[in-house]
Amino acid sequence: RPVDRAIDRNGFRVMLMLRLCPFIPFNALNYIGGITAIRWETFVLTLVGILPLQILTVVMGATADFLVTHSSSTAATTNS
Repeated sequence: RPVDRAIDRNGFRVMLMLRLCPFIPFNALNYIGGITAIRWETFVLTLVGILPLQILTVVMGATADFLVTHSSSTAATTNS
């Protein structure tokens, strides 16, 4: 009941803060969104909270690929 009341009063803010927390799995948040009184429009808008972690993941992957490619080409030229 307390969670339902908090989401009923401040649904967008609560769900957005929960989505920004990297330790709470999205499956749990989707379940919470399904069993509480949050409007589906508000729930969909909170998907914006997924973006920061996704952007960080993409940047880290691209950086790692660049570092691997760059270090292997540098090693090949220094060994020649």
